[in-house]
Amino acid sequence: MAFARRLLTALSFLSIIVPLVECNVYKYNGEKLEPTYVLLRRHGMYRPEDSPGKQGESYVKFDLTYERETPAPTGKIEIVLVHADFIPAIGYRNEDGTDDWCCTPSLVQQGVCREVGTLIIRTHAQDDVSQKVIQFEPDEGKIDLSEKFPVKKTGYYYMMMASCMAATKTVTVTGQSQWMNPYGYLPGELYHFLPFYGWLTLVYVLLAVFWFVLCAMNWKELLMLQNCISAVLVLATLEALIWYVDYNTFNNSGVRSAGPTVFAILASVIKKTVSRMLVLVVSMGWGVVRPSLGQTTYKVMLLGFVYFVCAAIQEIITTINHTQPISPVIRLLFIFPMAALDLAFFYWIFLSLSTTVAQLQARRQTAKLSLYNRFSKVLIGLVIVSILWILYELIFLASGSEDTYWDRIWIFQGFWNILYVAIMVAIMWLWAPNKNARRYAYHEEINTVDEDEDGEEMEAKSPASKSGPSSKRTRGDESFMDDEDEALQDDDEIEKMT
Repeated sequence: MAFARRLLTALSFLSIIVPLVECNVYKYNGEKLEPTYVLLRRHGMYRPEDSPGKQGESYVKFDLTYERETPAPTGKIEIVLVHADFIPAIGYRNEDGTDDWCCTPSLVQQGVCREVGTLIIRTHAQDDVSQKVIQFEPDEGKIDLSEKFPVKKTGYYYMMMASCMAATKTVTVTGQSQWMNPYGYLPGELYHFLPFYGWLTLVYVLLAVFWFVLCAMNWKELLMLQNCISAVLVLATLEALIWYVDYNTFNNSGVRSAGPTVFAILASVIKKTVSRMLVLVVSMGWGVVRPSLGQTTYKVMLLGFVYFVCAAIQEIITTINHTQPISPVIRLLFIFPMAALDLAFFYWIFLSLSTTVAQLQARRQTAKLSLYNRFSKVLIGLVIVSILWILYELIFLASGSEDTYWDRIWIFQGFWNILYVAIMVAIMWLWAPNKNARRYAYHEEINTVDEDEDGEEMEAKSPASKSGPSSKRTRGDESFMDDEDEALQDDDEIEKMT
């Protein structure tokens, strides 16, 4: 019940936040445009010749109504659509780091602009900026606008709606703007996620079919660990499918529905959290070396819950940032906590793995030791690849602004999905269901004492001491034979399995 309440709380939180995600058919529902104020939007756009998908028309269209609350003698609204290459030609950066978008008398004296009460556009960029001026005549209170700007150059486009003339007073904006790419409404920076998640869904479906066939063939021998792997595989498949549906709906309708986005974010966060918790408990030997984790279970759940909350917030910020710029400071506020939590998981995982391997070496559990040595190599490879990729990403991102690599930024998120698939394949290979799975899990019980006791290895009985009747050791519903010949036979079967 406690987990269900937390899940419902998280879902409610996401449903409130996610509607803030922008869309490519943006509705203006009575937004206020105050004097000397600028509304800003940004989208990646392809010209028809550069389209990565199907060919079509590429444009930005405005169907808007401007209405002044208080009629005034005169007034003016400016709409500007500008490619990222020419953004430096818009506005003026002061010495204190602040920006001025509207021309003032002091800026006229400095030669920055020519006319007070207009948007600052440098002379050399006049021909590269698409501009529409809505002029209010004296006492005119309402103006309708229908304007279409073709996309002539591939890249990020910024839309600015400015009210630089103080006499204009407050203006109410209603209507919509449409950002149409040649293939549909999906912003250019998000397009590659559509085919990517389509192929990723197919890969997960194939892996799931293969895994569930193995499970069906050995259903009597399945371990709880293998059931957990099945659950994670289902989560990963659903996540990829929901993201594909989300992006496909966005591309066709121009509006990003809250429902699919909420469930996609929720599926992503749950998958990340459960995956890390699963690797951690496997490193502790759960399901293979020890049947339960005891009080450690609560510590694992606490770390998992904290990770879930932070990952959900970061995922929301990432989703919003795809179509609306977010302050780097805000993004860093959640990058560092996530990095710290990942570091905590990795530290605990390798510490537990080291302890488990040392115990298996001391107890001479060669079959399980071989398994965990291979698991260690997989995790070490994961860490090395992750560090190298993070360094590459930092170098790449530091080499230029987001406006220059906007159409490749999806690769950084896609890489982690590909790495996750590789890890899933490795875990499925190491813990594949087979006819000896349960015997493999219980084999250590023949050679060691109860995990709740001192954990030392049992001394092997001499042949002379076994001349009497064989004895049985019971844990729960399972019976374990102490007969040496039976144990040796189990060893042979396990070695063949691994």
